[in-house]
Amino acid sequence: MPVPRPVLTRQEIEAWRDRAFRRLPHLKVRGERSALRFVDDVGFCFTLSDFGLPVASLYVAVCGRRHPRWPKHTHHDPEIGLTWDLKDRLPAKRLTYYGKLL
Repeated sequence: MPVPRPVLTRQEIEAWRDRAFRRLPHLKVRGERSALRFVDDVGFCFTLSDFGLPVASLYVAVCGRRHPRWPKHTHHDPEIGLTWDLKDRLPAKRLTYYGKLL
């Protein structure tokens, strides 16, 4: 009996995540409006890390690439700075909810 082929290959799933999670340079989050669109599109995301899980991350979307390296000097990194600013600004305007998962 033939083994059924998966509906999507791993490469197809990762290509979909690249687009949906804004892991491509031309899709990256650049400011408040694109961040809000990103959060609305994915529905839920982590802020500063993806914890190695297949879940969207605002920081990864700001970087616009898969698996960005955590910077050595985070206080002077523009991508961390923008992510941190958006993490504060969007909830302050009641556009998103920011909280801790237990």
